Amino acid sequence: MELVPLTCPVCREPLSVGEVLDAGTVSSPAQLLFQFLCPRCAAHALARAEEGRLETGSLEHGRFVASSRAEDPELSVRAETGWLDSWLGGRYRRFPAKG
Repeated sequence: MELVPLTCPVCREPLSVGEVLDAGTVSSPAQLLFQFLCPRCAAHALARAEEGRLETGSLEHGRFVASSRAEDPELSVRAETGWLDSWLGGRYRRFPAKG
């Protein structure tokens, strides 16, 4: 499957990397996943953050499947047991691990 530019996996509206990070709520740090509340449709959605890359998508059979991707060399990510940290454009965000 060819991935499209970053979109909400629910409403398919385009999103920036910063918008997704700003809308983040809780994470699964071991999988580099975090939930976010779409700023366009207010749906709960899922994203995966890696160094230089952010993907949105869904879980299928317990596995993350990306539906869109954005590359941003300024995106930095660090996972710890209790949280997922991200830095983009000088801005820091921490997503606590969901309980």
